[in-house]
Amino acid sequence: MSTLTESPADVAVPRPRPRAADWIVVAACSLLVLAALAPELVVTDSMPLGTDLTGHPVVSWFDRSNPLGFLPGSWSDDMFNGFPVNGLYPWLPSWLVGMASYVVPFAVATKLGVVVPLVALPWAAWRAGSWSGLVRPMPVMLALATLPVIFDSSCGSCGGTVIATINGEFAFAWSLVFGVLALGAVDRLAREGRGLATAALLVTATAFSHPLTTLWLLVGIGVVAIGREVWRDRLVCIPFLTAAVIAMLLSAMWWIPFIAYQDWAPDNPLVRDGSTLSWLFPGPAVWEALVTLAGIAGAFWAVRRRAWLLIALGLMSVAALVTFLRFTDGGPFYSIRALPFWQLGRWALAAVGFAWLVQVAVARLRTDRGRATPAIVAPTVWLVLALVTIGSTWGWWGVTRAATATTDGTASVLGVEVPVTSAAAGVRRTFAGFAARPDFVELQAVRELLRDVGTRSGCGTLMWDDGDPAAEGGPVFGDAQVFWQSSIWTDGCIRSADGVLVDSSMTAPAMAMTKSLVSESVEPLLPGRPQFAYDLAAGVTRMQAMGVTYYLTHGGRPATDAATTSGLAEVAAAGPWQMWRVTKGVPVVSATNLPAVFEPRLSDGDWEAVSTRYFTASTFTDVALAQDGTVTWPRSGVTALPGAAPTPFAGVTGIRADGNEVTFRVATTGTPVLVRASAFPGWTVDGADGPYRVTANYLAVVPTSTTVTLTKGRTGIDLLAIASAILGLGLLASVSVFGVLERREDRLDEPAPVESGEDEASDGDAESTHEVGLGDEADAVEPTTSRA
Repeated sequence: MSTLTESPADVAVPRPRPRAADWIVVAACSLLVLAALAPELVVTDSMPLGTDLTGHPVVSWFDRSNPLGFLPGSWSDDMFNGFPVNGLYPWLPSWLVGMASYVVPFAVATKLGVVVPLVALPWAAWRAGSWSGLVRPMPVMLALATLPVIFDSSCGSCGGTVIATINGEFAFAWSLVFGVLALGAVDRLAREGRGLATAALLVTATAFSHPLTTLWLLVGIGVVAIGREVWRDRLVCIPFLTAAVIAMLLSAMWWIPFIAYQDWAPDNPLVRDGSTLSWLFPGPAVWEALVTLAGIAGAFWAVRRRAWLLIALGLMSVAALVTFLRFTDGGPFYSIRALPFWQLGRWALAAVGFAWLVQVAVARLRTDRGRATPAIVAPTVWLVLALVTIGSTWGWWGVTRAATATTDGTASVLGVEVPVTSAAAGVRRTFAGFAARPDFVELQAVRELLRDVGTRSGCGTLMWDDGDPAAEGGPVFGDAQVFWQSSIWTDGCIRSADGVLVDSSMTAPAMAMTKSLVSESVEPLLPGRPQFAYDLAAGVTRMQAMGVTYYLTHGGRPATDAATTSGLAEVAAAGPWQMWRVTKGVPVVSATNLPAVFEPRLSDGDWEAVSTRYFTASTFTDVALAQDGTVTWPRSGVTALPGAAPTPFAGVTGIRADGNEVTFRVATTGTPVLVRASAFPGWTVDGADGPYRVTANYLAVVPTSTTVTLTKGRTGIDLLAIASAILGLGLLASVSVFGVLERREDRLDEPAPVESGEDEASDGDAESTHEVGLGDEADAVEPTTSRA
């Protein structure tokens, strides 16, 4: 009986069997990566400390409490007074951390989320090469090729490297693992017609982990499909297309809302500095020239052998190069994020070219030309070179001056002074976390302070003074953004006014500008936005308008000013820390004046620019500008600010804000009420007209009942995305069940095996074929990848 696995390719291209030596080399690669990640600190129950990695655990914490929070339409108020959690940022890596925290402490799960993808990347590359049917030792060389990518310290935010991942780009690292595996699985599917479910699920996992890696993977899938000519063989074409449909349906669960709601996300136009050549070729000129020559040799070998996985990686690298060169300043994304794909492709080809050249050289030196060169020679040489290079630059021996988390050190290796990257110390500092800092006791006191204030004075939104980086010790607790975790400490009661996911809420720009008013030194989270000079009195006015409930100081000028600034009242203190309540900083307030409606209507895409311009005006607190509204509200143009139109006091009481629901009562109906919950599609109201989007990015309603309830639910787009995933799961289950039944039936139909040594000899010859053919002498036995 014919099955999907009976493609002629199965006979024409026998898959090489992994040897013990292959496993050892791949394991050595992973252990080498693990050794650089301070494994003894990974298992300590201390939350990591370091830039964006300080804030990402908030999403994992949400996922831990809401295992189905990855579904479209999920909402959290842990940042920016609300954002579509897992909606405008890929959800799978954070969700995996949240689920892992059921087994290990949350801090350990967070650090494992950083370590696991880096350690797994060599294995993923080797597995992809094996699935693709590459001859030995090429799959192992792909594993080795990931080492220079992982240990590249030239870019701290490109992704896929140790330094970038500990800086918060762990989702990118996960996406690379899934993406590389997916490419190998797709190539196997296009070549043999087998592994349908594996390919579909890995492509989907990539799509759920990072959008740029997904686009990179789509280029590779296209190359493989065209190169393998999948349309020519029904036994390959049908499963290939089926896997594509399943992956698209499943991936649509995140991609449909992500694309549909782009106008609700602030722009983040990061501009790179430095020369183009220094980004593309960060090493010494001679070294980069050798790598390039080896890459050219690898490309020649791949084309000659029609190794479509390698050809795809090469063309994907070219696509990344073109993208990097095209978007030099700003563009739709930070263009240096394309560099990991460029480096991965060129190092993969360089490793293959190196192995080929080594095998040819060894074969030429042998007196017995008919004897195959051991496939372990090239991997061993590369591994030794990698160990020497990485061990030297990461300060594993010969250290003459230790590196710090911000400055390089030096080491003496065979009498030569080499730099020791600061990333080595940065890993230890990050994974040692808060508990290793000398002021950890003080931090514990502040945590207890926040919990106590939330219990006694009620929950709310927190803004804080970042501290003075020029002062001794730098920003508070070594990281100005430590209070991004306030929601974790207080179980969602005291929530951060800003956060790491600045591109997930249109409220983020206004929160960032407010932060610049209440802190003497602020690192802009969103570039290109207006930044105010420190002015606490003006900052209090903005905090009230943004619904900020609490303000935290740590001595210095902000603490002194807070004691005499109207609108602030001290509620608690712990050591040098003081907690102030922002009067009128409540989530719901009666509008003083009628909101003014933009006319003509302002589009979602134009909202941020106009809202930001209005937020910086001195009349910001007088009149809210609305995207839509009732016929009784005044109208306003974009360039002319409206005049005040006083409205009666609504008498708001009984306010209750809980994540995706806000409830309150009013004494007078018909008066507009401002709700400081981030505007986003899906908000509905019961007991009022609206809701309407108003500046900076909040909601306004007109009560028709004394009790009003706003609820953040799912939109039609969200439901469509969920329906697509359900359809994809149903198709995947059907195909899987059908495949199991068909394989069982085929096994019953198979003839009994012939007890003869002939088949064993044949198998051995086939495997041997995959261990030679690297030099010119093996052209006659080169296995073909074309179908009969």
